[in-house]
Amino acid sequence: MKLKKYRLDEDALALIPEFRNGRQFTKVLTRNGMLLVEEKQEEILNATLLYYGASLRGARDGAQSILGKIKKMPIMVNETLGHYWFPVISPAKPVCIWLALHNIHSYEVVDKTHTKVWLIGGSFIIVPISKKSLEEKIQRTCTLRYEIETRTARATEQIREQRTTYEVSKHSGQLNYTFQQVESEEYMNR
Repeated sequence: MKLKKYRLDEDALALIPEFRNGRQFTKVLTRNGMLLVEEKQEEILNATLLYYGASLRGARDGAQSILGKIKKMPIMVNETLGHYWFPVISPAKPVCIWLALHNIHSYEVVDKTHTKVWLIGGSFIIVPISKKSLEEKIQRTCTLRYEIETRTARATEQIREQRTTYEVSKHSGQLNYTFQQVESEEYMNR
């Protein structure tokens, strides 16, 4: 099936470049088959991120703030759904394959420079990197996921622990708002 546009979902396993008549497309390997999309891999990633209110640039900046300046930066596509993707080689290269961390089942050595990646559902892809290099990319992506989930959990706990409540008001003729502490029971009784 050929599509003009595509947005990643739970079933997307890998983004694989495809070249036809001097143009670059993307083959999207899914749990249900293969789709040919008239967009580059990064265009699909960006369109998906924009759908969720972010961007590829923002996802990379966010990942960099957590992982530091590294090459082949993994990204969070959607935290709630647990979707984290990583490039197998430099995303600046048109032949870059992207893999969905949540859909990797296992992997094994093919030879020194190739690794077979088994995906959920039984499909596999042989990628042009060593097993050690793949493990490093998976580990970085797992670290990104762990840090984001931990920070989100901490922020949620801090919100729940907040006990001080305020009445915030501004009287006519005043420039600033006033903050007056109130009993939290007043809020709870509403």
